[in-house]
Amino acid sequence: MKKFGLLGRPINNSPSPAIHRIIMEANGIDGNYALIESNEIPNRKFLREFDGINVTTPLKEKINVVVEEWDNTARVCGAVNTLFIGGKIKAFNTDYLAILELVRLKDISVEKALIIGAGGAAKAAIAAMMKLGAKVIHIQNRSIERAHKISMEMDAEIALSNSYDVIVNAVTPEGDYFLRKIIESITFKNFIDFNYSSRNHLKNIAERKEIKGINGMEILIRQALKSEEIWNSRNLSIDEKMVMP
Repeated sequence: MKKFGLLGRPINNSPSPAIHRIIMEANGIDGNYALIESNEIPNRKFLREFDGINVTTPLKEKINVVVEEWDNTARVCGAVNTLFIGGKIKAFNTDYLAILELVRLKDISVEKALIIGAGGAAKAAIAAMMKLGAKVIHIQNRSIERAHKISMEMDAEIALSNSYDVIVNAVTPEGDYFLRKIIESITFKNFIDFNYSSRNHLKNIAERKEIKGINGMEILIRQALKSEEIWNSRNLSIDEKMVMP
């Protein structure tokens, strides 16, 4: 039996185990998926007990110290959310892959994008916007220091206009007040929301104005499927209706 898991904190209420169980059952994969709740980076000996691991807050940008090989998806993002553990510990970013697929599937315009946040999810979003041909990428974050850091690392400008083609929410639920302050002062045509766990202000506005977008559960399911494909070295499929709440 293959052994997979989710590493980070807090994760005790994560839907990931249920999502991966459905994916594995639908595709005949003999495996289990465990929660590894920690804000510390495990050593390589511990990681090698697994075939693959998903990485979440607060370790997406810190886990690189145990990485031995980088896939281009992780390299362009500068953040890791998936480890394949074979001969070497190889880093991937399936958040990036999920956004690329979903934006293309839903035909969402990203020409002018605003990313709110400055962590690993924000980096995946910026890299995806660049790949999709965005001409303007602005970022905003509660910590101006972190905003400057991500601006220096990636092709994004600390700025705020009054309208955007797409707005990306890449802050934790605790940052909803900061999100609210920004989006109440701007207009946007589409949204991408990494937050799957609660109804935030972005969702409320988007639903009220019938704005098309991508919600956090869609990203979570798609990135989980991509992770399982990497771990099992084959294309997989899932009826998302089986997973969506």
